[in-house]
Amino acid sequence: MIKFLNKKTIRLKTFFILLILTLLFPIQLKIFPCACCSNIGERFDSEVDLDSRYIDILEQLRFDSKAFLFLGEKDPESITGIHPASEEYKIKATWKKNRFIFEFRDLENHSGTLIIKLPKKISVFYIDDINSAPATSESALYKEFRIMSKMVGTGIFTPGLGANQSITLILRGNGNLCHDTHNFIRWTLMVKGPKSNYHLFGTLIPYQL
Repeated sequence: MIKFLNKKTIRLKTFFILLILTLLFPIQLKIFPCACCSNIGERFDSEVDLDSRYIDILEQLRFDSKAFLFLGEKDPESITGIHPASEEYKIKATWKKNRFIFEFRDLENHSGTLIIKLPKKISVFYIDDINSAPATSESALYKEFRIMSKMVGTGIFTPGLGANQSITLILRGNGNLCHDTHNFIRWTLMVKGPKSNYHLFGTLIPYQL
């Protein structure tokens, strides 16, 4: 009889422990949210070390073969720093020894290269996306990575070279607080300085695991 009561008591204790854990588990999820989840009102805009986490993402980027020169209401001939300038280019992007080499070629076979040398810092920007699904406790982010270096170019881009000319690669996309290659879907190359100001843009090929 005593053994039977002990077994029954143990079963009851086990049942109540499991019941308590079951009731507490969803509360724990709220107390300890996932590390990647973003929140409404999230915002970050700062320079951080360009360490292996970011370099791994950059190495896996794949650029679509088309690129475009932003013109707005202008004509290609009005753009300074590219000669001759064209609205559309074929592009080949290569990662080599911590630098991006962008090779451009227009429909008339005029060509040139732009080179991004990796700096020690990368600018990271993200903010909750007001155009995403209706606001919940978790919010999608619009994000940008920006890498700036001294402008290096050849061929059609030679007229825009000079002191204090910079070039910035901007990667644009969406996601959460954990950054990955598949987050980024568009790119911009922005040239800025006293001799020339223009930017080229295009899309990224979706990353496949």
